[in-house]
Amino acid sequence: MTVYGPLSRNVADAALFLDATADGGPDGGYLAALGAPFRPLRIAISLAPPPGSLTKLGAEQRGAIDATAAALRELGHEVFDQEIDYPVAAFVSTVARYLRSVTDDVATLPHPERLEQRTTNMAKLGGLISDRRLAQARAAEPGVAAQINTIFESADVVLMPGTAAAPFKIGQLQGRGALWTLNAAAARVPWYGVWNAIGQPASSVPAGFDSNGLPLSVQFGAAPGDELNLLRIAAQLEQARPWAQARPPIDGLAQ
Repeated sequence: MTVYGPLSRNVADAALFLDATADGGPDGGYLAALGAPFRPLRIAISLAPPPGSLTKLGAEQRGAIDATAAALRELGHEVFDQEIDYPVAAFVSTVARYLRSVTDDVATLPHPERLEQRTTNMAKLGGLISDRRLAQARAAEPGVAAQINTIFESADVVLMPGTAAAPFKIGQLQGRGALWTLNAAAARVPWYGVWNAIGQPASSVPAGFDSNGLPLSVQFGAAPGDELNLLRIAAQLEQARPWAQARPPIDGLAQ
């Protein structure tokens, strides 16, 4: 894909990472700006997945959106429903980038014969995407971003689901083919890939736990260069419903 970012247990660490690695941040840095007052934001809720997804949003994942929206309203933000206008080219770009990246990565490995057959077959799928087709997909990305960004004419930030369902159980996909696995995995996380492909600010924020004690999340997206608002919202939610102290049980793991 195109963009890397921090994985942190708290918002301050994510802000500090950007201060150390990113250009063009706010005066004084992201970490310092977290404590500054800011106006209430217009936050659009968009639930529809990008084109090409076989996604059905689970009830508990929808509940995470509703709970987050309620918390944001209590914090003074204006929250409303408005769907992102995803173009079909968003699907083409994301799939082309992903599959071709598998092919290119496998080509650099010293022992590709050690890969499981499913990964090898995924690389073969990516090999069907020529340099010319990949270049065409990437050339369309500015237009994809422009169409997605029309939502920021009426919103400052977009709230989307993080995952569509709970994680797969260990071994649940064992024995499945490359294409089946790709479709199944993509259906669980369809909202992330497009934002990464167009290289725009996005964040995944904890949103409680499901009935099995597994973490829930939501995703926020913002206009180009607006990482600060994403950090501010995450910091407010972190203070309103702290998550850093939550740890998975470890009893019996040593056995």
